[in-house]
This record gives sequence, C-alpha cells and structure tokens, in this order.
Amino acid sequence: MDTPTVTQRGITVDRRPGLSHSEFIKTYENNGIPVVIPGAMKEWDAFNNWDPEHFRDILGNKKVTVAGKEYLLRDFMNTVMESSESNPSGYLNEVNIHKDFPELLPDIVPHLSYALPDRLMSKWLPESWGMRKGIIELLIGGKGTKFPTLHYDGYHLNTFVTQIRGDKEFFLYSPDQTPYMYPEEKMVNRSLVNDIHEPDLTRFPLFAKARAIRVTAYQGDTVFLPAGWWHSTRLLSLSIAVSTNSVGPLQWNDFIDDFLSIHVPNKIKQTIIRTQLSVAGRLMSLSGK
Repeated sequence: MDTPTVTQRGITVDRRPGLSHSEFIKTYENNGIPVVIPGAMKEWDAFNNWDPEHFRDILGNKKVTVAGKEYLLRDFMNTVMESSESNPSGYLNEVNIHKDFPELLPDIVPHLSYALPDRLMSKWLPESWGMRKGIIELLIGGKGTKFPTLHYDGYHLNTFVTQIRGDKEFFLYSPDQTPYMYPEEKMVNRSLVNDIHEPDLTRFPLFAKARAIRVTAYQGDTVFLPAGWWHSTRLLSLSIAVSTNSVGPLQWNDFIDDFLSIHVPNKIKQTIIRTQLSVAGRLMSLSGK
C-alpha cells in the first residue's frame, strides 16, 4: 500500500488487523505514523483474567498512587466502577508492571511483537538504568476520565497502548505542532496547556492553531504512538490498558541524549556514555536490532 500521510489537518488513522511486523516497520514505525492494530495481542490471558473485580477483589490490598494520593487498589477500583461523565474517577498511570505488579506478568506474554526489537532491553544499556526488561505500564480509569496531561512519552520512546477492557478516545498531535504545545521548561515532553477540551487561550493563544487527530481504540485494539507525538485520552467506558514502550534504531540517538541530559549531569560522563552507546547502536544496526 502507499505510505499514508498524517498531518495536523487530520485524517483517519489506519486500522490494520493482521498487519505484518515487516510492514509495520516499513510503513508506520520508520515513517513515524500512528496506526491501530486490532487483535494484535489476542493471545494474552489478560483479556480473560483482567476485569474490574479482579483488581478490586484479588489485588485489592495493593497500594497505588493516583494524582498524588495513595489508595488501596480496592478503594480506587470502587471509584473507577462508579465513575461517570459528571463524576469521573482518577486515572492510574505510570505504574511499572515489572516493579509494582509482577503477578500480572504471566497474563501479558508473549512480549508485544510490534515493539521488538527493543533497544531498551539491550545488554549495552547500563543495568542501573532499569530498562532491560522493557517498560510495560498499567493504565486504569473510569468512564469520563481524562488523562491528566497533554504529553509525548519521555526519552523519545515509541508507545503501544493495548486496550484490555473498554474503549478510549485518543487526541493526537503530530511533532510539527510542538510550537503550539507550550512545553514545560524542565519536562519538555509535557505541555502546560491545562485542558485540551477547554484550553485557556488567554494563556495559551497558539494552542488555537493545534489540530488534533481523534482516534477511538476499542477493546482489543493496540494503538501505536510514534516517538514525539503529543497525545491525551478520554475514557469512553471503564478502561484497563497496558502501555508498552520501546526504542528502535531511528530513536536511539534522541533517546540517549534525552536520558543523559536528565539523569547524568556530569558532562564528562555524558560524553563517555554517549560515545559508548553510539558505537553500540551501530553494532546493533549491523545485527539487525
């Protein structure tokens, strides 16, 4: 098929059931274009096991933090199950499944194939960076809930969001709209815009020029969000999802620069590590990773 073009003027993002890995890389990842892949991980046991009652009743004693407030998961799940458009729940996000919910890992194997090869899992990355198992996060919210920020995923990571339960509406903004996004000074992947649905255009007048591409992800869909794409979401129903991050060859140098600038303040160490990882990147490219 011809390579699709996605701009701020907006077109419908492709829905590609049965998309081959090679065509995904060639058509979408290499061109930085979003795509929805229905049934990408239909073999995951999560689709059978993860319902609201499972998190409330089986995992209810786990502690989670939502919008800076600590909850027992059972109490948070009650708010999720009672959530409505007029009284939405909070949004559980940035929960590392490997670290915080390892008991869920058997339900999400095999690893998302479209996210491979993933250089985060490379032996070349320092083990202290804590990424060798990959970055897989849990997302839970109730009907009417909105993601708390407009952002793109840090370190120029590619993102794959798989809807285990419920439907979710994405609002996507291509990287060339960054001049309208009002990035935070220290966290440049997060926008200062307070609400994409009712923005304060007195504070953020350029946001009036931003044009969102609206995409609905239905239960069972996986949405690919390329590195650098700004996005936020609105939950159309109770939603349980898994976010998988990855880094491919095209994002490698940006990922290194981002990570070092935030976590390695010493300039000499930055130069040494950047050189080592740049060489590693070339070696991985030669081996097809």
